[in-house]
Amino acid sequence: MKKFTLEIKAGDKVQVGRFNVSEHEITDIELDRFGHPVLKLDNGRQKAVFNLRLSKLIPEGVLKRDIVE
Repeated sequence: MKKFTLEIKAGDKVQVGRFNVSEHEITDIELDRFGHPVLKLDNGRQKAVFNLRLSKLIPEGVLKRDIVE
């Protein structure tokens, strides 16, 4: 079993949407009723931590699609 640590903070950018083409900023991090971390985004939505792409983890030059702001 492998283990890794990831630092996520308010202000980080994430790519969300069906094809991960919309980039939003994390405004807050909360726990849901089960104790799992949930990210609150600048558009008012909530996302589970492992259900999105963190922009800071994507290497430069790999991104092929244009980001819709």
